[in-house]
Amino acid sequence: ASGTSDEEIEAGEEDILSDVLRGDSTVYSIKRQMQSLLSSVIDTSGSLGSLGQLGLSTQSDGTIDIDSETLDTALENNFDDISKLLAGEGSTDGVMKKFNSTLLTLTSNTQGFYATKEDSYTATAKWIDADLLRMETVLEKKEETMRARFTAMEELISGMNTQSDFLTQQMDILNGMVSD
Repeated sequence: ASGTSDEEIEAGEEDILSDVLRGDSTVYSIKRQMQSLLSSVIDTSGSLGSLGQLGLSTQSDGTIDIDSETLDTALENNFDDISKLLAGEGSTDGVMKKFNSTLLTLTSNTQGFYATKEDSYTATAKWIDADLLRMETVLEKKEETMRARFTAMEELISGMNTQSDFLTQQMDILNGMVSD
C-alpha cells in the first residue's frame, strides 16, 4: 500500500487538470459564452426578457446567484412569461434552447472545442514529430562527421606517437654516439 488515499489522488488529478486548463483560452471563451447567454435578452411577448428578471445573476467567480424572493414572485405572478423566456415563443428561441444549442455546438465531435483542440494538438504533434525526424537526421550526420574527425585525430596522434618514438630512438642513438 502506498499510503495515498483515493481522495488525495483525485485532488492531485484535479490540480493537474486545473493547471492545464488555467491557461487555456478555450475554457475562458466557453465561460464567457455561457455567461453571455445568462444575461442575454429574449424578445418575446412576455414581460420577462432575461434571467436577471427572475433573480438569477452571475458572480465574479462564475457561479450563479439566485435571489429566491424575486424568483418566487416571478413564479407566482408571471409563470407563462417564465415559460416564454425559457422555452421561447414562435421563431424566437428561449434561454434553454440557446443553452442547449450552444452546448451541443461546443461539445460536437466535429466542430466543438474538443474537436478543435484535438485538431490543433494533432497538428502540433505531427509538426513536433517531423521536427524530431529532421533533428535525428541532422544529429546522425553530425555524429558521422564527429566520428570521422575523431578517427582522423586518432590516426594523426598515432602517427605523431610513431614519429615521437622514432625521434626518441634517434636521439638515444645520437646521445650514445656522442657519449662514446
